[in-house]
Amino acid sequence: TKIEWYPGKTLTQKILKKKPKKGSKNAKPITKTEDCESFFNFFSPPEVPEDDDDIDEDT
Repeated sequence: TKIEWYPGKTLTQKILKKKPKKGSKNAKPITKTEDCESFFNFFSPPEVPEDDDDIDEDT
C-alpha cells in the first residue's frame, strides 16, 4: 500500500527554499521538492527496463 503523507511532512522528499536575488523586487522565495534516500523507498520494487535487450539473463 502507498503511504499517504500529510502535506509538508513527507520524509521521502526534501523541500528546498531558494531566496531570490537582491535586485528583484517583490519576488517570492522559490520552493522545490527533491527526492531523497529514505527507508520507505527501500521496499519499493526496482524499475524494469521496457526493452528485453537490456535485461541481463545471467543475473
